[in-house]
Amino acid sequence: MKRMLIAVLGLFFLTACSSASTQPTPTSTLSMQDCSRYMVWSSTASGENALPDIGMECLQGTDELRVSALKGPMIMPVWASWCMPCAREMPRIQEFADLYGDRVGVLGLALMDTEEQAIAGSLNWGVTIPSIEDRDGAFRADFGIQAPPTTLFIDQSGHIVYRHIGEIENLASLKTLVAEHLGVEL
Repeated sequence: MKRMLIAVLGLFFLTACSSASTQPTPTSTLSMQDCSRYMVWSSTASGENALPDIGMECLQGTDELRVSALKGPMIMPVWASWCMPCAREMPRIQEFADLYGDRVGVLGLALMDTEEQAIAGSLNWGVTIPSIEDRDGAFRADFGIQAPPTTLFIDQSGHIVYRHIGEIENLASLKTLVAEHLGVEL
């Protein structure tokens, strides 16, 4: 009896602590959008607070996006599958994109995740916005960010005009920030 109890407890601890159970997995047939909407050839911004002149891979697909060619008005939520505040915030970002994406672009930045973890986490939250990826955090300083969640507000000339550090609590707060920093009333 004692051996059986030890075996059952051992099995419980092995399954409870296995890495497979801590990895997010998609729960639906959703698929992430690709970055093609943002693959626009245009002049790059320069000067203080300009987006960095770097190429970054899109999370979905094999395309590389020239970040400095992005133009707003746009928000860029910085997120990670392991970030609990991101898990709460990103569905709000998706709702914003669904409602206002034709007036304000939304392009995510998946930070310090493998491609598989980022896609699974995003889809598990019901989020399909296109995202670029920084697997090892090498570009954090280029964007002036420390950790997720952070949301960058990018103006029409391709400059970061505001960095919101921390979770955006609700859709109304996000709309207020967009009006205040990008001049777009929604």
